[in-house]
Amino acid sequence: TPNFLTPGQLVDTVQRLQQRFPFSADAERDISIELDPRHVSPELCRRLADIGVDRASLGVQDADPAVQRAIGREQPMVIVRAAMDMLRNAGIARINIDLIHGLPEQTERSIVATCHAVAALRPDRIACYGYAHLPHRRANQRLVDTQRLPGPILRLALAEAVCDTLIGHGYGRIGIDH
Repeated sequence: TPNFLTPGQLVDTVQRLQQRFPFSADAERDISIELDPRHVSPELCRRLADIGVDRASLGVQDADPAVQRAIGREQPMVIVRAAMDMLRNAGIARINIDLIHGLPEQTERSIVATCHAVAALRPDRIACYGYAHLPHRRANQRLVDTQRLPGPILRLALAEAVCDTLIGHGYGRIGIDH
């Protein structure tokens, strides 16, 4: 997630990329960025719009506070909604939300509630990935209690609950995780 950079550093990085890799003028414009909703600001959104970003993907993972505590990523949905509002106000209207199924403390009931909360925000796309526990590659996963991870039967039920709930909100399945 590149929003650990300051807005100025991010603009500088994109400008350097554009200098070295010219963008085709007739290509479909789709400059995307993945953002942590906890670190989105109006200034960042304005700067992103200025450099041509027209799609943002917000890492929500799960809306349930117990799940968020278990993965060390607490972010109330009010923060996610505020990030979406800031992006939209800056002219970045194409917004994706990323969810993860198979997290510690997740239940079918909690993931359905997460899907309802996310669908209420009306993102353009929702991706829901299966959690892959790779603590040797991702330092933040070393804090995850593996005893609290759902087993394979529950993981499948979680994935099906996500799909069914989002289809019920009018979303269509376009891929394995989308």
